[in-house]
Amino acid sequence: MLLTSGAQKCDFVVPNMNNLFGTTRLVGSAGNSNYLSVELHPQAGSSMDVTASTRHLSLKNADGTMRQLQHVNVNFRNYLVFSEAGQTSRFTLLPPEDFDIIRVTSTGVAGSNLIHDVTGCDARGEVVLRLTGAGKNTINFGNIQGLQKSQCTVQVIGSSDKGQENHVVVNATADSRKLRWQFNHGGFVVTSSNTAHNTQPFLVFFEGVKRVTVHFSTEANDVVINAGTLGTEYEFKFPTVEAPVSSVRVVRTTDAMVVTGSLSQLSVGPSAPTSTQEPGQAPFNGIQGVIAYAGAARIVLDSAHGPLAPPQRFTMDSVCLNAEGAQPTLPTPWMAEKIAAVGLPTTRACGLLIKSGVGASVTVITGGASDSFIADGAAVPVTADMGDGADKFQWLHSADVTAKVNLGVGADTLMVGWSGRFDVDLGDDKFIDEVTVLYDKVSPSIVDTTVSPIGSFADSVLTVTHWYPEDTVSIKRRA
Repeated sequence: MLLTSGAQKCDFVVPNMNNLFGTTRLVGSAGNSNYLSVELHPQAGSSMDVTASTRHLSLKNADGTMRQLQHVNVNFRNYLVFSEAGQTSRFTLLPPEDFDIIRVTSTGVAGSNLIHDVTGCDARGEVVLRLTGAGKNTINFGNIQGLQKSQCTVQVIGSSDKGQENHVVVNATADSRKLRWQFNHGGFVVTSSNTAHNTQPFLVFFEGVKRVTVHFSTEANDVVINAGTLGTEYEFKFPTVEAPVSSVRVVRTTDAMVVTGSLSQLSVGPSAPTSTQEPGQAPFNGIQGVIAYAGAARIVLDSAHGPLAPPQRFTMDSVCLNAEGAQPTLPTPWMAEKIAAVGLPTTRACGLLIKSGVGASVTVITGGASDSFIADGAAVPVTADMGDGADKFQWLHSADVTAKVNLGVGADTLMVGWSGRFDVDLGDDKFIDEVTVLYDKVSPSIVDTTVSPIGSFADSVLTVTHWYPEDTVSIKRRA
């Protein structure tokens, strides 16, 4: 069947595409904004597979029957997609062209599952997905070239309908570009850091989405979480490589997130001020949801290290690095399953959960206030520059990992015991620093500027720099 518009503008409406037999062809008037609205219903109790392109729409039923619709000069297209309980249907949107405006409204029911594949879009186009009813919706972005064909603005609008679960998945694994990612409240933007690609940013705005999963490529990805979205959990999956080039900075979270794979650096907190007249912000101040990390990365806490920096107090054990007394939001059952799968606990209200034994290390840089770092049972290496001020550092019951600490200028306190190698710089000053070494079996000996053993490992040695006569050292046996 062929329908040709003779008017300046034409609206084509298809109440149910499954009622079209054979091939239907719609031709809108050239040079005008023509409109197409199609309802896409699966057969009763069944699923369907729909593919929409710039000039073609196909519907394949579970029994193999096909429905075909061709359209020309129709740039405004509205797809109404329905699903059945207990069935999984798929709607695939191939990249629209310039000035195409796409509206997709999906209506689910309890027990239904609808997958939306958005494979790309032009910079001067627009895509809006509106999700209604109960059931699960998965929105996939990307194609075999990653996000290289995604250069427009997409809105994903969920609803408060009972039983609705929405999941955004971004597949950038095949993207050959170096990318910058900015995650903000209610969305994210992806841009290429290589101007030679001459591509437009990809912007996604969402609401009513419970979870976001991103699969990154082996190219350099610079990721910043400026703000979380209340009610949305994030899963970031980086490949495991020997020489990672991607980095993540988490400034604020509202809900739990998990990061896996190799990174060059994982930073917590905002970037430190460039001016010494600004205090900066303690790293965990904006962390309201648990962060779980399993991979090889240098973990950095360095958001406030100037002379006016606020006091920073950290605690650490075998899996948890946290601000003293902080109680972030625990993960949902879905996120708890992801965290448990990488071998981390799911019931710890901890700012940063760290999996040991896979190459992670911690670097802490503080400022001029009186700071503290209390570690009991640490299982990853730690390097700390505590800055000036009367700082306190405690390192007990560690695994066989190293700690390197600069306590800076000030009357500092250090306590070590039952640990591996520990190197400390007490600061080139005349303040009285207090060093306490704890043991329970073999009494340590002092030789020059070393104290050993301080634990049961082969390298259980405390090495001290800037150890002046006014500094005190106490060796105490545990009662």
